[in-house]
Amino acid sequence: KSGLLVEANNVAEWSKAITWALSHLETMCAWAQCGKNDNRVRFGVQSNTAQLIHQLDHLVVSDR
Repeated sequence: KSGLLVEANNVAEWSKAITWALSHLETMCAWAQCGKNDNRVRFGVQSNTAQLIHQLDHLVVSDR
């Protein structure tokens, strides 16, 4: 888990989520680290390069 999900424009839910977050700082820090790691894996140079190569390979195969 890497964060809280709150419905947009739901002030009561946002208030509850913020109150919860401020009283669970260790959990929030752990979730932030998980989110950071997840984003590095999903959007890092290695992942982007692999996706680009895959797309280029697909284009080359479809041109044959």
